[in-house]
Amino acid sequence: MRPSAEGKQISLTLEIDPSAESLGVLGDYARLRQIATQLLSHALKFTGPGGTIRVSLRLSGDLAEISVEDSGAGIDPALLPHVFERFRQADSGPTRRHGGLGLGLSIVRQLTLLHGGAVAAASADGPGQRHRHAG
Repeated sequence: MRPSAEGKQISLTLEIDPSAESLGVLGDYARLRQIATQLLSHALKFTGPGGTIRVSLRLSGDLAEISVEDSGAGIDPALLPHVFERFRQADSGPTRRHGGLGLGLSIVRQLTLLHGGAVAAASADGPGQRHRHAG
């Protein structure tokens, strides 16, 4: 996904906790990759030119945590509890700027739950503020 970030002039950084580098994760590799790819794709979609995205992998107890933080559009506090629901979109009107069906983050939630994990989203102060998705 780095070429997509570079194409939009977005700074993309990866931080891996050294103790997580040799971690053997029990799960479906393709589905875990799908979770990470979907989170990063979502961040790329809503981060404008000159923005930043930070992807991190760290251990939290005996669990691995993937976090994607970006300087994108931010999330309205009223929508925040619903971002992982199917077909949920902040802008569903005829003039919306971003395509998609509103399924990506719901798929992230389902796949994460199937792996025994949890997923959460946060946005500092709503639209226009830094936000984060973690699973």
